[in-house]
Amino acid sequence: MEWFEIKSPKKIPAMIASLSLDQRLRRLIYMNSVMPEFHVGDPDIYQVHLSSLRLTVLQEALDDDLKQLFLLINKAMAKGGIPRRPIIFQLLALLMTNPEATADQKNRIMAKVLELSDNDKDFFGFICCYTRSRAGCKLPTSVAKGVRKFYGAKNPEELARSIAASERICGWSHKDLIKLAHVKPNSPLMSAVFNYILTRKLDEDATEAQLEVLRIIKQAEQLRRCVDPAEAAILLKTSEFSLEHLMPSLTGSEQVWNAVLLKLSTQQILGLLLKLHKLNFLTPASLISCLVIQLLTDPERVEK
Repeated sequence: MEWFEIKSPKKIPAMIASLSLDQRLRRLIYMNSVMPEFHVGDPDIYQVHLSSLRLTVLQEALDDDLKQLFLLINKAMAKGGIPRRPIIFQLLALLMTNPEATADQKNRIMAKVLELSDNDKDFFGFICCYTRSRAGCKLPTSVAKGVRKFYGAKNPEELARSIAASERICGWSHKDLIKLAHVKPNSPLMSAVFNYILTRKLDEDATEAQLEVLRIIKQAEQLRRCVDPAEAAILLKTSEFSLEHLMPSLTGSEQVWNAVLLKLSTQQILGLLLKLHKLNFLTPASLISCLVIQLLTDPERVEK
């Protein structure tokens, strides 16, 4: 939702007019709303009247040069008590689209995004909110620099595992971001990963080290495309990947589950018991039942 599409309210509602900037920002961070009520989802889409109030408070945060907002965000993230982490990245994305934000403020907002991003989902969530909240498909300099720093902080193996873990995050792929921000590889090994991301081809003169890193991505792709239970079971045993990479049609295979369960922790197995029951795999003396009992009663596994 564009800033110019939402008019700031001429008068702040009485119930929040007496609140300090600190209190208003706390409500945004913890409840995703300036009003005394929690809202799931994005007010820019579902509650436009709430969005106008939110933008007004974010404008106040800019007028405060982001001091109070960053202080509260740091405290909130340190405590780990935020109902939804994406709220923080939504707010930072909206601040980046404010036409009154200075270049210095935008650079500090991007630095904060990079600092707070614990994983790809955090950063891609910010990119998703940012691009949805502004016109145009190109990334401005401040955001493009942030994207380049995001990839510059990754090593080739880490990037390969990110791609293997998920082809798209929040509707975006690594290929999208690398092309839009014109990210350049910082090493021959990273160059091989970038080339595979962009072309899905291996260099003819790829080194052993490059092939070893790219093997991570190719194994994940092979498992995602696999439709044969026996082949999938072998791939599961010889790779680091698990249930999330399987075709949905393979979840009805006892052979596949036998391979999957061996890779899971006790907590993960407990979380899948209902699914296994619905698939009729937990009947007395069945192969899967015996395996589950064995894994859940193994003292070494339970201690982990």
